[in-house]
Amino acid sequence: DNVEIAVFKPSTEKDPIGFGFITNYGEIAQRLTFVSSDGRVDDDDFTISQGFVTYKAPVGKGLDLKFGKFASWIGAEFWQSVDNPNFSRSLLYENAITWTNTGLAISYPLLDSLTTSFYLVNGWDTFVDNNNGKTMGYQFNWAVTKNTNFIVNGSHGPEQADNSSNYRHFWDLVLATKPFEKTTFNLNFDFGTEESGANDVFGKDTADQRLNYKTGRWWGFAGIVSRDITDVVGLALRGEYFDDTDGTRRGVDNLDIWELTFTTNIKIRESLLVRPEIRYDKANQGIFNGRDGELTMAIDLAYMF
Repeated sequence: DNVEIAVFKPSTEKDPIGFGFITNYGEIAQRLTFVSSDGRVDDDDFTISQGFVTYKAPVGKGLDLKFGKFASWIGAEFWQSVDNPNFSRSLLYENAITWTNTGLAISYPLLDSLTTSFYLVNGWDTFVDNNNGKTMGYQFNWAVTKNTNFIVNGSHGPEQADNSSNYRHFWDLVLATKPFEKTTFNLNFDFGTEESGANDVFGKDTADQRLNYKTGRWWGFAGIVSRDITDVVGLALRGEYFDDTDGTRRGVDNLDIWELTFTTNIKIRESLLVRPEIRYDKANQGIFNGRDGELTMAIDLAYMF
């Protein structure tokens, strides 16, 4: 499924130049870069999913810059699955948001409890831009308390091929809190719009055809509760709902999906993680090989070294 090499060197005040580099080999490599921007679609078993350089400028508390291809700032889930409570990806991660961006990120801690970030990127899941417009984004990460963070993410720009006038606007809210020593809650809400984006607009041949379509909207909500039962065993339950009535993200009109996922995280050794999982997805249409529901059972083995 995936062999991943990840090398990171953080930027510090003493050593301000850093970098990040991730390669993937296996089935997952074909699923990581996603929109054909320069005529190339990833159909190989190898890809460079992230590659960027960082610099900490001696400005105030430290101005952090990042340039290259990097995991999106949007969403409640981390890039590597092993860093998330559940093995499988959420509906919101799969359908509502972007996965990678290529461009420039600038971050600065305005307050001890508030970090702001701004982004100028080529677009959603594109390495080479597919139009003449750029996408602007932002993040406000507020540490409300020692164990609670509230994050506001945004992204605004044209994402349709050869069309720089139809804008996609997207907002992402994340609340992560740990009210008890061994229990964590993660709540995520997404809402997006796209001009002339309804009814599978990306299947239209020309910009003139796309102008005849209405603004598309999609939204969703996810909640995850995870608890450490012992130092070795942890449990995670996720429930979520995704609404794509206009068919903007999935290309299917009047579509809504919900799912429940239960994951057990078992740490056999410090570097070996075993994750049995059961998941049920339900839609109002037959999108699962002609069926409207799908039960999935999986077991994941991850070895980190």
